Amino acid sequence: MCRGPGRRPGARADDSGVSRPRSLGSLLAARSPRRDHLLAVADEGGYAETLAVLVPAEWTYLDWATSVDDPPEREYLREWVALHANDEFAGFVDWLRAELDDELPALSQRRRRRVEARFDRTVRLEAEFFAAAYDDPPHGATTRR
Repeated sequence: MCRGPGRRPGARADDSGVSRPRSLGSLLAARSPRRDHLLAVADEGGYAETLAVLVPAEWTYLDWATSVDDPPEREYLREWVALHANDEFAGFVDWLRAELDDELPALSQRRRRRVEARFDRTVRLEAEFFAAAYDDPPHGATTRR
């Protein structure tokens, strides 16, 4: 794990020298409804749609990581907690939330509904993502979409 100027805990440099979360490659490698949703928004959405995906995802990670009482035994989980349970990340999540709140009033009703639908879908997919980690799907959730 790399630490130093501009590097966050839980990140390491790949061959290109770019710092990235250790588990990012494995998260994006497998096709999943979650991955497909994120890529579709990245490809088709604007700023508000992108925020509608980032806010619930990052907020969930912050909430999960800050609720961990004892450091996990597995190194990659300890790194995940360290990456997301700190003041810098909390400030980033607050900024994302404020950005989304600032964007919403300027949207047409149609676009606002689309942004809200992206937000709601991201919340469902994040719940499924975490439930899969615990092998306990949330009520009414499926992995098919």
